[in-house]
Amino acid sequence: MRLLPAYLQSQGYFTGLMAKTHIGPNGEKQFEWYSPETAAGFPAFLDSAGTRPFFLWVAFHEPHRPYHPERGAQRHQPGLVMLTPYLADTPATRADLVNYYDAIAHMDDAIGTMLAELDRRGLRQKTLVLFLSDNGAPFPREKGTLYDSGTRTPLIFSWPDVIPAGTVYDQGLVSTVDLTATLLDIVGAVQPDSTQGQSFSELLTDPTRFTGRTYVFSERNWHDCDEHQRALRTLRFKLIRTDAYTDLPLCTAADIGASPSFLALRARAKAGRLTSAQRRLFEVPRARLELYDLKSDPWELRNVADDPRYAEEVRRLAAVLQEWMEQTDDFPASYRIRDDNTDRITGVPFTSKIPPLRNPDLPPPSQRWGQQGPT
Repeated sequence: MRLLPAYLQSQGYFTGLMAKTHIGPNGEKQFEWYSPETAAGFPAFLDSAGTRPFFLWVAFHEPHRPYHPERGAQRHQPGLVMLTPYLADTPATRADLVNYYDAIAHMDDAIGTMLAELDRRGLRQKTLVLFLSDNGAPFPREKGTLYDSGTRTPLIFSWPDVIPAGTVYDQGLVSTVDLTATLLDIVGAVQPDSTQGQSFSELLTDPTRFTGRTYVFSERNWHDCDEHQRALRTLRFKLIRTDAYTDLPLCTAADIGASPSFLALRARAKAGRLTSAQRRLFEVPRARLELYDLKSDPWELRNVADDPRYAEEVRRLAAVLQEWMEQTDDFPASYRIRDDNTDRITGVPFTSKIPPLRNPDLPPPSQRWGQQGPT
């Protein structure tokens, strides 16, 4: 499969990749240049690009766990950090958040160094800089979940010649699945037939004419623990559908399970001192359908799927989600089963090896879905 850099190279762009690689050997070889460093390697990349237009993917390790506070000065204060209602307010949790914020600040320093290099070379004004994250914060009930804390990620564009500084778009929804289409649109490339997203380049150039998505979709599969969840978000509502493992607590990824924040919650759970918001992480059985009214419940703590006042909304959104699953040739949970690496209650990992996939053979799409949806 051709990835974004391959299409950009056909438009004359010099392409590079920095630091973290999670795209496999076929993806990596579609870049022309690589450096294990970030800011320190940036001048060499620009030198290699010469006068050609360039595309550089900078995959920072920060703020991924584990943290190393001993490597730099503490830049944030425990008493000033903001705690979500599902975290335990303890010194250990606050220190954990400080380390997270400090890691972000270290990444921000590197970004500043790279922007300064663009300025020095006279390239800053005409260079589009895009910042995004691939998941939510690495804390309990955030990364690895389909709640907004796991999927509503930063998306920042800086393009001095085009976008006025400080512009904020909050009138609609966009999805990161749209980024490839958007960037290819900006450079004037033909969209391949395999593109799943839709360009939102108009949002950058003429936001008054742009209309965002009505629905944004997301999914959760195996990551340390197996899940089979699908979600739909509108401006006001979030619907989450869980088709397997509802008799087990929500999966917590291994790096989060070993964190001080998760251990503080476990200690409170043993002592019977969890709040209702904190208990959501450990509750069983889990509901197969969750609906959250984000207008009144932005932390997604009150599942109103069984509230008669929302019955019509549940039926409507569930039908839209089912239609998306069929259109994307999704698969029932029984066809993709993988054992857990991590205990869902204690967070303790069993092994670092990825267990084998069981029942991997899928029937043709026409046989996967009955009139009532997946089995």
